[in-house]
Amino acid sequence: LGLLFVVTALVARHLGAAEFGKLSYTLAVGSILSILAQFGMDNLVVRELSSRDSEPDKVLGTAFFLRAATSLIAALLMISFGYMTSSSVEEERLFFFVATFLLVMPFLIPDLWLLAEEKARESSISQ
Repeated sequence: LGLLFVVTALVARHLGAAEFGKLSYTLAVGSILSILAQFGMDNLVVRELSSRDSEPDKVLGTAFFLRAATSLIAALLMISFGYMTSSSVEEERLFFFVATFLLVMPFLIPDLWLLAEEKARESSISQ
């Protein structure tokens, strides 16, 4: 947490007020859209994997494809929002860059299996 504060202060100082504001705005929009991409699925997947009568392969596969679909929709919304609201090509690129991180979210699904198996140490290492 302390390191995050120091890095944020250094980035803000390096970019300046206007550029850091653009970065913060873009990251905030990306964070809001990542909620859409998660689709409230994490707790449901962990609960289903924890129950002994579930089939982990089917649950993880379904969760992966649902997360991939919602992440793609969120990334497309992010890119189109950036295209509509940006005043420069630089801002559009920033929105596109943050949108690519939304596409990584389906690959975090195996972490939910580790949480369901109560392997918190392995889960933190995998992240």
